[in-house]
Amino acid sequence: MKKDVIRAETNKIMEIMGLGALGNRQPSQLSGGQQQRVALARAIVNKPKVLLFDEPLSNLDAKLREQMRTEIRRIQKQFGITSIYVTHDQSEAMTVSDRIMVMDKGHIRQIGTPVEIYSRPRNHFVADFIGRANFIEARAARIGEDGVEIPLGGISRVYPSWERDIKAGDQVYIVIRPEGLRLSPGKQEDTFCRATVSQAVYLGATMEYELSSEDRKEHILAVSHNPILEGFYKEGDTLSVSFDPLSAHVIRNRERA
Repeated sequence: MKKDVIRAETNKIMEIMGLGALGNRQPSQLSGGQQQRVALARAIVNKPKVLLFDEPLSNLDAKLREQMRTEIRRIQKQFGITSIYVTHDQSEAMTVSDRIMVMDKGHIRQIGTPVEIYSRPRNHFVADFIGRANFIEARAARIGEDGVEIPLGGISRVYPSWERDIKAGDQVYIVIRPEGLRLSPGKQEDTFCRATVSQAVYLGATMEYELSSEDRKEHILAVSHNPILEGFYKEGDTLSVSFDPLSAHVIRNRERA
């Protein structure tokens, strides 16, 4: 290209990347986030058909990572460049992706949208690897078009599932995310167990609880996203634990391995 074209393209990409006022500086004189923008600008200015990101934010601090992953997503959508983004950070994957491929020891365990991967995992590995989850062991009573009917806590309800080879009588897991659980000091109609708060952690925007129950070997994890409204519980409190079936998902228990 001619020098004036190169200069025009360079200035244009620098403005888009928020680097317009920093053109006279060396990369070593920039902050970590600005250096990442320079690297991205160098890749984009050539207008590639595909971009490969290989753990691009691993050396940045937590706050800067959050800013940069949002920036990368905005720029990727603006230029419409097909991008493959490799990361071990689940939140990062959810933020920048249209589709996520979850891999385990070289094998593809699931491909889907962020919503499908998080809310409708197809196996134990994906459910456990992406975010946190509670696994409630149960037995399928009936299989229908609308899902799997399972008796739990004395109440039989239908839970969604992508599994097509579950049969009546099979041992299964109900997967429920911590934020999908409801906690109440009193007995609720849809209570599946009573549990005692063994640990309570206040994180400002959320309240995280670890609960233990005589009916379960594993602890129950619950998150309140509005503790001021929903109330605060302290260690030693005994609560009713319930959830809406649409917040859960059924997988086969053989996927635990």
